[in-house]
Amino acid sequence: MAWPSPAQLAGKALGGALRASLAAVEVAAGSGGAVARVAFDITRAGSERVADGRLHRLADVTRAMFEPEQARQIRRVWTSGGRTHIELAAPTLDAPVEIRRALVHDIELLDGVEWADVNEVVGRVVVAFDPERIGACKIVSAVAAFEQANGGEQVFAPRDEHPADPEPLVAAAVAFVADVAAVGFAYAGKVLPVPALTRHATVVLPLLDAHPAINRALVARFGPMGADLVFTGAGTLLHAAAHNATVPALYGIAAAARIVEVASRQAVWRQREPDLCRPVSEDLADGPIESPAARPMPLPTGPIEAYGTRLRRWSAGGALGVLAFTARPTRSADWVKAVSPRAAVLGREVFAAVLDHLMCRRGVLPMDGSAYRRLDRIDAVVLDSDVLCGGPPVLLAATAHADGWDSSRVRHTAAQLLGLTGIRDPAPFDGDPTRLRLTRPEKSADTPRARVRQLFDGEDLVGSVTIADGLDPLAETLLAAVAAAGHRLVLTEHPAVAGLADVAAEITAAGEALGETVRRLQAEGHGVLAVSAADRTGLIAADVGVAVPKPDRPPAWGADLVTHAGLADVWRLTAATARARGVSERAVGVALIGNLFGGLLAVAGGPRSGQRAATTPGKVATAVTIAMGIGSALRLDAEPVPPGTAHTP
Repeated sequence: MAWPSPAQLAGKALGGALRASLAAVEVAAGSGGAVARVAFDITRAGSERVADGRLHRLADVTRAMFEPEQARQIRRVWTSGGRTHIELAAPTLDAPVEIRRALVHDIELLDGVEWADVNEVVGRVVVAFDPERIGACKIVSAVAAFEQANGGEQVFAPRDEHPADPEPLVAAAVAFVADVAAVGFAYAGKVLPVPALTRHATVVLPLLDAHPAINRALVARFGPMGADLVFTGAGTLLHAAAHNATVPALYGIAAAARIVEVASRQAVWRQREPDLCRPVSEDLADGPIESPAARPMPLPTGPIEAYGTRLRRWSAGGALGVLAFTARPTRSADWVKAVSPRAAVLGREVFAAVLDHLMCRRGVLPMDGSAYRRLDRIDAVVLDSDVLCGGPPVLLAATAHADGWDSSRVRHTAAQLLGLTGIRDPAPFDGDPTRLRLTRPEKSADTPRARVRQLFDGEDLVGSVTIADGLDPLAETLLAAVAAAGHRLVLTEHPAVAGLADVAAEITAAGEALGETVRRLQAEGHGVLAVSAADRTGLIAADVGVAVPKPDRPPAWGADLVTHAGLADVWRLTAATARARGVSERAVGVALIGNLFGGLLAVAGGPRSGQRAATTPGKVATAVTIAMGIGSALRLDAEPVPPGTAHTP
C-alpha cells in the first residue's frame, strides 16, 4: 500500500481539523451550535447571503474584522424575521436630533415599515417591518441614501462588540480552526520527513507580546479583532513549523471557550431583543443622553496587569543577564519563552468566557462582553437605590385634612386601599367604604424619590399619604455580598434605604448624580461597578455598568450588562467580582511557579533535556490556570441565591 504524499496528508489533517473544530463548537455551545455553524457557513459559502438575513457577505465580514477602529466603513446590520438593526454613520449620530427624527420619519413612510426608532447609545436604528412587503435590503439602502443626501460620510464610530454582530464569532471560529490545524500539522510533521523549524523561532511571539507599542501599532492598522487574528496566525504558523502541538492545543481550548461565549451572546440577544427593543410612549421615552466626563485616571491595574508589568522587566533584563552569564543566545531565548505571562492571562480569559456563557444562559445580555474581563479590577460598588426598592410600597407619612380624621386613621385606610394589610378591617370606615379612593401618585415636593397620594371620601378630601417603594427581599442579601467581597459600598439617597446607613460606606447627597458619584470614586483610585435601572450616564461612566430594567420602561442602554428584573442576577455578578479577583490572583501564583521552574531550566538545565524543557512548566501552568478558570465559573453558577428577607411595610 502506497503511503500518502505530504500534500495529501496535510490536506487530510486540515480537513480533520475543520471537522473536529465544528464538532467541538456544536458540542460545547449546545443550543448556540447553530449560531456557530452560521459563522462557518459565512466562511465556506463566500458570496452567498446568510440565511437569517444579516446581509453580510464573506468579503464584508473579513474586511470588518480587519478594519481600524478609527476608519470603519462597513455598516453592521442585524436582521431577524421582521426586525432589523442598522448601524448609523458617525456624522448622523453627531448631527442635531432633528436629523435623526427626519430619518425615522422617512423610514416609517416606506411601504411595509411598521415603526422605527433610533437607539443613540448603541448607534443603530431599529426598524420593525413586514417581510412580505419590504426587505431589509431596501431599508438599509434608504438609510444610506438619507445619510448621503445629508452630506454624511459613511464612516462609523468605534464601538464595543455588539452581541448581534457576526464578526466576533467568525474570528473566534477562525482562531479555533487555525489552532486545531496547527496541532494536526505539528503531529503530521513528526511522522513526515520534514525538518522542524528551530524551537527558538517562537521567541518572536513573547517578544512581540511584551511590547505594548507593537500591539498598539497592530491595532491601529488592523483593529483589535484583526490584530488578534494576525498574532494568532503567526503563532500557529511558527508552532506548527516547529512541530510543537501543545501550545496551539492550549490556545485552542481558549478559542473554543470564546466561540461558546460569543454564540451564547447571540442566542440571548435573539431571545431578549423583542422585549428590550420596542417603541415606547413619549412620556416614557428617555431624553437626550448626557455624555459623562472623561475618566479622571486610568483604570487601576489588576493582579494580572501588575504581574505582566513586572514580568516584562524580568524578561528583558533577565534575557540580557542570561546572555551575559552563559554567552549562549539559545538559553537567553528559552528564558524569554519561559517567563511569558500567557498562563495567567489565559486563566482569566477562560474564566470570563465561561462566566459570560453561563450568565447568558440565565438571560443576562452582555452589550459589552469585555466587562467580564474587568471584574477582577472592581473594588467599589455604586447602587442606584431605586433598584433596591422592588418590594411593596412603604407609607412614610400620613396627614389628615378633614374633621373626624386623624393621621392614624388616614394611614390605616390608605394601607387597606393599597392592599398592605392582611385582613380587611372595616372598623375605621364611617359610612360606605366604597366611597374611599386614592388618587394617582404625584411626585413629592418634600421627600426625594417619594410620591404623594390624596385620600378622598366621595368628593371630599380627607387626607394625604406619602409613599415610597419598599426594599426588595434580596436587597440585604445583595448588600451582604458587596460587604463579603470587601468592596466600598455607595448608595444613592432614597427614603427606603435610610435604615441601611450602617451597612453602606456612604449615602450620596440628594443633588449628586450617579455619574458624578462614579467619577468621584474613580478619581480616588477605585474600579467601579454601578447598578441602575435608568441612569444611562452613570452606567456609561462606570467601569462595569449593570442595568436592571423595569417592565414598563426601556433599559438603560449605556450598560455593559442588562439583567432581568430583580436582584438575583446582580447578586451573582457582585459575587463574581470577588471570584474573578481570586481567579486572577491564583492564576498569577501558578504562572509564577511555572516562570520560576522554566527560568531555572533555561539557565541551568542540560542542553539536551533540561534546557529544551524550559517551556514545559509554563505549559503545565497554563493547563492548570485554564482548569481553574473553568471550575471557578462553574462553581459560581451552581451557587444558589441566598434566601431573601421579607420587609414589612
